[in-house]
Amino acid sequence: ASILLLVSRVSITEVITSVDWTTIVFFMMLFIVVGGVSELGVINFIAKSLADISASPYILAVVILWISMLLSGFIDNIPYVATMIPVIKTLNATFGLHNAMLVWALSLGGCFGGNLTPVGASANVVLLSIADRHGCHITWKEYLKYGTVLIILSGILSSLYLLRYA
Repeated sequence: ASILLLVSRVSITEVITSVDWTTIVFFMMLFIVVGGVSELGVINFIAKSLADISASPYILAVVILWISMLLSGFIDNIPYVATMIPVIKTLNATFGLHNAMLVWALSLGGCFGGNLTPVGASANVVLLSIADRHGCHITWKEYLKYGTVLIILSGILSSLYLLRYA
């Protein structure tokens, strides 16, 4: 990026003012919060609790999938997944897993779960804003009705995928 800035004819001031600082600061703060939560031992507590409920990594993967889908529906999926990555690392070490089964469970759950509610993913908020501007008002209840069906179907298919291929 520095080399491109030096060889381009765009002024540094123009580049700095056009940067989406809100998003950059958001991610900085997100990783600070995740680090703080980890230092407080919350990550290890969550990992231990999840490990205690299942002796089988396959069942654990399905549990992580469904919990992730539900939580990502109400917590934006980016901070949720960022917070859970250290939990997955700890669980992989606990179970001695070298494959990506739990990573896939988190990824699928976080991505599909974001479709449950309008606040589950940033794209949903943008979509509803654009739709509203064009005269198509979608209520929370209406969105939730379709989102629920979507994540149930996605969850069933993802569970089968994890049990079969992971």
